[in-house]
Amino acid sequence: MKKIKTYMFPAFFLIILFLNGCTRVIYDNEEPFLKDGKYDSEFPYRHGSKQLEEILESVKMINSIAYYSGYNFAESDRITEITDETIKKATHIFYFNETAAGTATIVYNYSDHLALLTCEHIVTFPDTVIAYYHNSNRIRSVAVLRRQSNYVNGIPDGSDLEIIISDTQQDLALIGRKKEMGGYVPVFSYPLGEAKKLEWGSFVYILGYPKGNKMITRGIVSSPNRNKEDNSFLVDALFNKGFSGGLILAVKDGVPNFELVGIAKSVSADYDMVLTPFRNYSKSDLDTYLPYTGDVYAMEKSMISYGITNTTSMESIQRFLTANRFLLQDAGYELNYFFKNILIDN
Repeated sequence: MKKIKTYMFPAFFLIILFLNGCTRVIYDNEEPFLKDGKYDSEFPYRHGSKQLEEILESVKMINSIAYYSGYNFAESDRITEITDETIKKATHIFYFNETAAGTATIVYNYSDHLALLTCEHIVTFPDTVIAYYHNSNRIRSVAVLRRQSNYVNGIPDGSDLEIIISDTQQDLALIGRKKEMGGYVPVFSYPLGEAKKLEWGSFVYILGYPKGNKMITRGIVSSPNRNKEDNSFLVDALFNKGFSGGLILAVKDGVPNFELVGIAKSVSADYDMVLTPFRNYSKSDLDTYLPYTGDVYAMEKSMISYGITNTTSMESIQRFLTANRFLLQDAGYELNYFFKNILIDN
């Protein structure tokens, strides 16, 4: 019995020392590694769900609908320009609408005004769409925008919002309205970051509404400052329709130090023209056991290249607001109160 005790005790003691030593090394090196004043490139090791949920309260889904009136013309009428008189010569009048959905973030809630930041392509539709006969300047059809609706759910008076300012080149738009009711409106209130300080491999979160679902995804930054003029960058995060306008958050020295470094803008895609029976058809509309004999329409179909997400930097957003400060002021918005979480009850 004495021999057993003599040999087992040193072995047991060495195992305890080994386990304690490993634990101490991991703990001591983890914290200092993050405190370098740079955007983190490693997966967050702290719990950040509470902060992300808080930020999500300011992130909303936006639906835009454009209502058009369309007019068809016979080639023999030789219509080459659209006037009130030529409209009367239309052989057929039809109506249709175009829709777009995406993500918008509440960035302004001061006095009796409310504003949200989103992508310009979500809320902008062409005023007029003209189609010509093949190899001719004769107009075959024209569609005219009659009305547009920009609806955001979950805000006071939750109805239409108007476009306050927009920029096609930067793909940015600010939509808003004058509030008729008071109440709490959660405005994005975390620090504004600097996209120009992102590096290869910087870790980011993206918050938005892909396919109408409130979601958070993550990604890694590539090609930081790919354009020195706008500080844009690429992210490998999965992107679906509806994510346009989604917030991009970087982490500096660990969670919960989130900073807004930009918004998701678009995804790389390939486009093909396909033939389709008609728009928005369902299988119940067609008999798949019989040859189709109805009208056929050409439609552009996109094939998304997942993992290549284009962005608009925080610097571009700030320049966009600053360049339009006088237009904002005329519309009742004060530049200094953007991104401030101010609660005003009317």
